[in-house]
Amino acid sequence: MAIRDLIDKMYTMQQKVEGIILSKTPYQDRHLICSLLLRSGRKISVMFYGGQSGGKKAKVTGLELGHLVEVAFSYSRGNELYRANSWLVKWQHGKIRYNYHAFSLMCFYLELASHMAQVDDLHDDLGDVDIGIFRAISNALFHLETAVEQEKFNLGSELILFFCKILFEQGIFPQLDYCCFSEQSLAELEEIVLVPDHGGFAVPSMVHHEQMDGKTGKNLWNTLMVVKDTPYQKLWELETDRAMINQLWNYFCYQMHWKRDEFKTFSAMF
Repeated sequence: MAIRDLIDKMYTMQQKVEGIILSKTPYQDRHLICSLLLRSGRKISVMFYGGQSGGKKAKVTGLELGHLVEVAFSYSRGNELYRANSWLVKWQHGKIRYNYHAFSLMCFYLELASHMAQVDDLHDDLGDVDIGIFRAISNALFHLETAVEQEKFNLGSELILFFCKILFEQGIFPQLDYCCFSEQSLAELEEIVLVPDHGGFAVPSMVHHEQMDGKTGKNLWNTLMVVKDTPYQKLWELETDRAMINQLWNYFCYQMHWKRDEFKTFSAMF
């Protein structure tokens, strides 16, 4: 690349970003390589020199999973690994780390975000197509911290709430008005099942390829009706159980073309 092109690229690159730490990998004795979910909903990898906590001076860097950090860059050739010149922790959780199930759930959120987010190069304006990923993850982390702090934490409720919100942000929320095989109103039916390959709910008798509990499907539908129009921070202690979570998770994986066993953190919780 010509010198002029390098200079032009340097001045068009974003010099400061904010992002949630999705993962971190120690590098040598003192440094860290972190993956950040940016406010754009895309991700980058950043080298933090001296980013590991500890040492003779017991240095605390604040670079922990789930923390929101503001990072200023030194110019870095290429776009695979950026170099942090300085950083500031803008938000951090204080209670999640002391609750095993809450911490496991946070790790699942971060793993999911890492799968969903595309890599950014900080040069091109790609619009706000992916911004919903950041919105869902940041709201989920804040809600989770509040739940633990106020002793409202319920793993199933937090998880199904997150699934509902991220599905909505991705534009793949199930259709809730009518049976996807007929024009029957779902509100009038006592038993329905969620059908991933048709993007909605259906009468159980019309679903021949899979046996599912129609009452569980109706309970899930009721929960989705509550969640869809209610702000994240006003939702607590949703009705949920393992069967409902599995139906919604199967739907999510189908829509995203994922396999359930891709996510180690999910299997650790269930």
